[in-house]
Amino acid sequence: MTAQDLSICDILGGHRPARQRIEYDFAVTMGCGDACPHVRAKHRDDWNIPDPKNLSDDEFRAIRDLIEKNVRSIAADSLHSSQ
Repeated sequence: MTAQDLSICDILGGHRPARQRIEYDFAVTMGCGDACPHVRAKHRDDWNIPDPKNLSDDEFRAIRDLIEKNVRSIAADSLHSSQ
């Protein structure tokens, strides 16, 4: 995410049991079929995004950009619904 000038270190940090007590507004799975039962969320969505592990750099960037687009859409929807 550094290439996009984003730091996710603060987001991913913290003690796991403490994170399990949090109820998130939104949880996303990427199509792996896991329900993530230990992640409490008010809303869940599955984006069915391919695992970029074995993709070329260009294909990896396309996945990254798709995730960014989806996150921005969620953020915009959240702002509109709170107004």
